[in-house]
Amino acid sequence: MNIIKDKLASRINLKRQGRLHYLLGDAYDKICSSA
Repeated sequence: MNIIKDKLASRINLKRQGRLHYLLGDAYDKICSSA
């Protein structure tokens, strides 16, 4: 069971990191385009 939990946790972490990278990239694009 622990292996399944670890896989789920890592998948959730990947989603969180992906969203964070997306938001940072979006903000970076806005800064670059307005500069």
